[in-house]
Amino acid sequence: AAEPGARRRLLLLLSRAASSDRRILNEEELRTSLEGRLRHSGTPPVGSATEVRLVELGALSSREQLSLVRGAAGLIGAHGAALVWNLFLPAGAPVLELLNRANANAYYSNQCRWQRRGYAAWQNNDPAREVQAFDADGRLLDPFRWHLRADVGAVGALLEGLLSSPRHRAGEAARAVARPGMVEARGGAPATALLERRKK
Repeated sequence: AAEPGARRRLLLLLSRAASSDRRILNEEELRTSLEGRLRHSGTPPVGSATEVRLVELGALSSREQLSLVRGAAGLIGAHGAALVWNLFLPAGAPVLELLNRANANAYYSNQCRWQRRGYAAWQNNDPAREVQAFDADGRLLDPFRWHLRADVGAVGALLEGLLSSPRHRAGEAARAVARPGMVEARGGAPATALLERRKK
């Protein structure tokens, strides 16, 4: 539980439940696992009580989306247009991207690098974790757009690494004063993930 008077910062887990493609099939399991892990790991952002909130940005107005992102402790989500909101995150707030096997896209890793923002990616390599996606007319979509089931253990380990990074903690400390990290990874099944800290 949050300490009395603690400022609750949200880690936003981006839902694509209304989308025909690239859904995280176990998004609620992932949210629960990440939140529980943070509460017991000692790695929540400095000076805050962290909550992982499942949110569908497309259901909000642009103004509401901006307000939510500008106060967020980070973004977590499958590859998709909503991750472009990383450009409006507070300094030090990281991005964790989930990729299926066919996705070799580097849009958001590049954006985070340009901003000197912490970034990690979990990429599935287990065919059993993916489900084919179809368009509204029942046509099979390209594997790039298939749904995935995230490895909650591997994703949780990556998130802990991001939130423990000096870059993230420096950003949080700067925000605290104003009020009076790049990490890349690939992982899959079994639940393994490789963290490679970018050289300063």
